[in-house]
Amino acid sequence: MRALWTHVWKEWREHRAVLVGIAVAVPLLTLGALFLMRGEPVTLEKAWPVFVAGAAVLAALSLATELLAGELQRGTLAFVRRAPGGLGLALAGKLVAYVGLTAAAAVLARVAYVGGVRLLAPDVPVPSVLPAETFLFAAPVVVLGLWVLFLSTWIPRGAAAAAAAFLVLGALGVPAWLAHRAWPSFRPPSSVVATGLAFVVGVPLVGLAIGLLRGHRFATRAWRPLVVSAAVLVGAAGLAYGYGFRALDAWVHLTPYDDDFVIAHAVASRDGRTLYVTAARVDASTGERDARTARPWRVDVASGAWSEIAPPGSGAYDVLDWTGASIGACETGAGLVGVMGRDGNAIRWVDADTGATWKTLPTDFAPAELVARRRDELERRTTVRSADGRPVWMLEKRLEWRGADGGLVARALPDGVFGGWAHRWGWMGWRRQDGGGSVAVAIGVDAEGRVVAGPWGRAGTKAVHARLGVGRYLSCDGREAPRGARRWTTVDAATGASVPTPGLLPRDEVVLAVSERTVVVSGEPDAAQRATPAVVDVETGERRPWTWDDGTPMRVTSLYGRATLGDGTRVVGVGASDRGAGYVLVDATSGAPRSFTACELATHPYAIARVDAVGVLLVGRHEIVRVRWGTTTTWSTRDVVFPRRRRAAP
Repeated sequence: MRALWTHVWKEWREHRAVLVGIAVAVPLLTLGALFLMRGEPVTLEKAWPVFVAGAAVLAALSLATELLAGELQRGTLAFVRRAPGGLGLALAGKLVAYVGLTAAAAVLARVAYVGGVRLLAPDVPVPSVLPAETFLFAAPVVVLGLWVLFLSTWIPRGAAAAAAAFLVLGALGVPAWLAHRAWPSFRPPSSVVATGLAFVVGVPLVGLAIGLLRGHRFATRAWRPLVVSAAVLVGAAGLAYGYGFRALDAWVHLTPYDDDFVIAHAVASRDGRTLYVTAARVDASTGERDARTARPWRVDVASGAWSEIAPPGSGAYDVLDWTGASIGACETGAGLVGVMGRDGNAIRWVDADTGATWKTLPTDFAPAELVARRRDELERRTTVRSADGRPVWMLEKRLEWRGADGGLVARALPDGVFGGWAHRWGWMGWRRQDGGGSVAVAIGVDAEGRVVAGPWGRAGTKAVHARLGVGRYLSCDGREAPRGARRWTTVDAATGASVPTPGLLPRDEVVLAVSERTVVVSGEPDAAQRATPAVVDVETGERRPWTWDDGTPMRVTSLYGRATLGDGTRVVGVGASDRGAGYVLVDATSGAPRSFTACELATHPYAIARVDAVGVLLVGRHEIVRVRWGTTTTWSTRDVVFPRRRRAAP
């Protein structure tokens, strides 16, 4: 140990002039800078990392360019070569001196910063303790200096070694930069990051040790240090990049059989023969899909074959996702699919049936041809109806429908109204307020063909609301009301008159309205947070629980993800029922469950499409299944459309 400290003292003695100069310059420069910034308290409070890093740079580069290069230039290593273990002790002393003195410069800058702020701006809050971040901001500078020391074993000139260090680090970063250019949404896993950090810190230390202890053990061959230490650099770089590109290759080439595969979104074509699946990986830290890994696939339903149609960071979406309002429909698939690139600047519009590109347009540009195709899609697929039963759709802040003569009728939304989320009789939209903000409104078309935008619920109350038609809705105090104190009422939207609603319990949640007098509710949850859904007639108060075929009540934790099929049948997602999670088909007339299929719920539970008279495509988290239902709540006929090969059991 005494020999080590002797070498450390030697380094201090040889470089004390420069180090004393840095010790004097750092406080003076810090005070001068703080004096100029004294009128910016926010800047003063947050600027200390700049001072710490700057002081570390001064010390690190001053030492790294002279500790080894200076000795090699002066030829003063001859003595330590002859001493047993002399080169090793000299190297250890240099590293201890380098790291310790650079850290001391960072601490000095932090102390000078705290003192200067308290002197020049005493009102700015600055902690007196030395934060660990002081060394964190100095660490990258220390690592850079290690590379300078490493290359000093090749190039015994301090300035040239520093320039070479920058060049080598830049060259080592070129493959990573090219990979980022090609796949900007790729984020390396923690193991790759740890490997990169180990490379950046470990290679200069190992290369420095080998270059000095082996390359300079004898002073006969000048090229020997370059050969032995360059071999370390090349070999370590090859291993690190091999590991990193292996992770990149696994990330780029996602398959539906990977353990972390998940379906983020899916769209069916109009003829039901093709699926456009946006696949992604699961983020291990959150358990949710990682949007950066999403990429669209085109899937043939008949064969299950799939092909990637855009690189990672992209997605394929229904043309109606850009109309500004939902339609509440999944009777048929899309006729047009938009493939959005990872930069989000353009959309490639693809004919969903053939896969042929129709047009590529800027994201914010909708020419007349695109508007016309959107209108055709809306008219074909909407399930929203006016008060007299006519199909209605929303396009570009207008409600549109066909008149008695078959002509197109278009009515603009009232000023300040926009929306929204579709239900059977219209949309939940919003009306901008003069003082800012917005209030929910119910948008629809009455029996006289007039666009109405009445109140969605009772003004000034935090209430739960559900529509019963264009002019009527259910209202209930919010969840913050005491247990048992909530009361459901039926409200006339035009007059505001309300009457108590029979049959609804205080903790019921309305899942869907089957008709203007029949609703499906989630039921009162028990201690295990499971409830029995029920069909309620809001006129008579009759309540019919959902049951399985054997007459036992259904017990579920949640109902959501509802969609409407062409015959009025509703598809409702079921969370954790007593027969598993999946989907229930709800009869259009009675509201009773007609069929159940087990399927892990999707990331987007609305991604459901009708494929034939008795079949529906259900999008699960890891698979897409085709279900043909019967007339009872038994397991339906179920076959996996994608992927065809079953996933391995966990």
